[in-house]
Amino acid sequence: MKNPILLFLVLYCLFNSRNESLLCKSSAGSRPMIINLKTELKINPLGIDIPDPRLSWQLQSAERGTFQTAYEILVSDNKKDLEKNNGTVWQTGKVNSNSTFGIVFSGKPLMPFNRYFWKVRIWDGKDQPSGWSGTSWFETAMMKQSDWNARWISDPNPLPVNDEDFYKEIPAPLIRKEIELQKNVFTARLYISGLGYYEARLNGGKIGNSMLDPGWTQYGRQVLYSTYDVSRMLKKGKNAFGIILGNGWYNPLPLNIFGFNLRKTLTIGKPCVKAQLRIVFRDGSTKTFATDSTWKSGDGPILKNNVYLGELYDARKEHKNWDKPGFSDNQWKNCVIISGPAGKLSAQIEPPVRVTRLLKAKSISEITAGTFIID
Repeated sequence: MKNPILLFLVLYCLFNSRNESLLCKSSAGSRPMIINLKTELKINPLGIDIPDPRLSWQLQSAERGTFQTAYEILVSDNKKDLEKNNGTVWQTGKVNSNSTFGIVFSGKPLMPFNRYFWKVRIWDGKDQPSGWSGTSWFETAMMKQSDWNARWISDPNPLPVNDEDFYKEIPAPLIRKEIELQKNVFTARLYISGLGYYEARLNGGKIGNSMLDPGWTQYGRQVLYSTYDVSRMLKKGKNAFGIILGNGWYNPLPLNIFGFNLRKTLTIGKPCVKAQLRIVFRDGSTKTFATDSTWKSGDGPILKNNVYLGELYDARKEHKNWDKPGFSDNQWKNCVIISGPAGKLSAQIEPPVRVTRLLKAKSISEITAGTFIID
């Protein structure tokens, strides 16, 4: 072929037709994938207490214009049945819908302290079914208020009577409890809420990476609690729990903000905690430990703490190894059971506050003897 332009056009058409045929072959054999399975907007949430949680997913396809026309969801209370495509708790069958978000669970009633497994498949615009998605799960916590065995507890020291006394040194209480386990742990969950703020510790280490928990609510209506997996932190033998309580918005100073006294405006009370540990042992038996008057309390090194005025910390008043087994708490007092806030306890679903970065001091200056300014 002497005409180079004609030769180029022929080769171009041949090349494109070959590529198009390859693309058609590859796309014809491909099916959409289902990814990002979520329950209540979270991937594999550890503790939920909603009887009809919402399920969501996303589609991924190599073929343009793929869309969903129907779906099928399987939910099982064990992974083996789900792998056999047996939804022991919920099996929707084929549902004609293009919705992939907020599908409300409508299966058998969910039981507390149980893990449920689920997967989904969809039908595309050609009414062709996809493969099943990967397996996702969610774990229930307290499904009703009667699932709580724990009590609200606090240190026995009374709150000040006069407003001016709230500005004096009132140490943040330390709460501790030792337990002894005779068998090996399979799984363990700690359900806990502490007002106004708390930090939970176990065998000398911090539980979780959340800060300033629980989230702020109207405590007269709702109080949030968190679920922690502490399976690997527990050991056979003696274990020690420690809880630091802060004032937060539950025990504010009598500050006048925009003409309102916080203590006369907010739902207030003594710093307190409610916690319940549920252990499943390797032999299948279970045991529960809960906050009550046998827990001990002592004064910690945080002498003042306030959401506006910060903290006053005296390291000389630290109790070494107070959150480890073997610490002598003979001088500590027994906690007292209190009524606590009136709000309903609800699982905290929203993302917590976390440490995202650490700022190093640029300079440390001693302005007077024993007084330093850190920039």
